[in-house]
Parts: sequence; C-alpha cells; structure tokens
Amino acid sequence: MSNRPHHSGDLTFRESDHTYWLGEPDTGTRLLGANEILSGAGLVDTRHFSKAAAERGTFVHQATEYYDREDMTLNEDELDDQIRPYLEAYKTFTQDCQAQWAHIERRMCDPSLLLAGTIDRIGTIRPIGKKKRKVVLDIKSGSSSGAPTHALQLACYQHLVTRELLLQGAAVTLSTKPKVERYALYLTKNGTYTLTHFTERTDIAVF
Repeated sequence: MSNRPHHSGDLTFRESDHTYWLGEPDTGTRLLGANEILSGAGLVDTRHFSKAAAERGTFVHQATEYYDREDMTLNEDELDDQIRPYLEAYKTFTQDCQAQWAHIERRMCDPSLLLAGTIDRIGTIRPIGKKKRKVVLDIKSGSSSGAPTHALQLACYQHLVTRELLLQGAAVTLSTKPKVERYALYLTKNGTYTLTHFTERTDIAVF
C-alpha cells in the first residue's frame, strides 16, 4: 500500500491510517468513515477477524476492480488459487445481473455531517427476474452473518450518493422512492455468490 494521499476534489484519503480528510491530512478537517463509525459504536464483531482474512478481502477487491476497469489489465493466470473462486463468483454475478458501473471504488463525503466512505460500486444492475435499477453495491468476501451492520454501512453510502444526485439536480426531493438502492454482494470460496437487497428505511436513522 502506498502512503501517498488520494484526492477526490477536496476529499483526501490517507491509506497509511485509513483516514478521510477535507483538504490535506493533519491540516484539513478530519472526517469519519462509515466503518470507523460502526466500529466505534461497537457494532462490528471483530472476534473472527484475522490478518489472512483481511489480506484475502483486499486481494479480492483488487481483482474485481481490475476486472471492471477498462484502463487496467487483469492477468487471471497469475491469480492466487485462493482468490480465483471469488473472482469467478463476481464474474458470474456481473453476467447474471447485467451490471454496468458508473463509478468503481468511489470516495464520497458529506461535509455537513463530517462523514465519508469508499463505495465499491455505483451503477445499475438487473437482478434475475427483476427490473433494472440504480444501486450502490458493497462487495464482501466473508460471511453474510454481518448483514445487519452491512445494511447500516450501505445506508451511509446510499445517503452519500443520494446527496450528490440531489446537488446535481439528477433526482428530485419530492419522490418517496429511493434515488438509489443498496445491495451487498457476498462472494464465496466455492465460486458462488449471494446478492442481498436492503430495504429498511430506518437504517439511515439508526446509522
């Protein structure tokens, strides 16, 4: 990992300590990340976390990002055998649900709430048997047992995307329907996937 800050407008993410800032790190305004908030509230169960699982999650995210980005090249022959099934599951999902991404690993913030997060995918999918819809998607390489917390994490991301759509005039405030829906994609070591749709409207208030 590089310690070089990554910028998105006035938003800066420093990888060395996984912190978000408005402006330059240490001199700008410190923002709270979605996962940082959930962990601080004691809602993330870390008993089963391990360094190996964290590294696997990082590599799975990198593999899916390289697969999706047109400006990157993924040499699947060089993938670790432990990562390959997760990528195969992701590829099956993108084909099954006709995924089209407008943003990949998008960092966003709400300065008024001092809130920030990195959203794995923003775009459209068409779940099997359903209509096409705008979504925020978070990719998980672990168990879906943490779904209640994942629902809150995605509610934060849904808020950040909705805020931007409203500021851009791409959505209207009068509509009662969500401007963008939220999904978690669980990839398994067996090469299968589960797509979970979170719909509870009070999740953002809980967050």
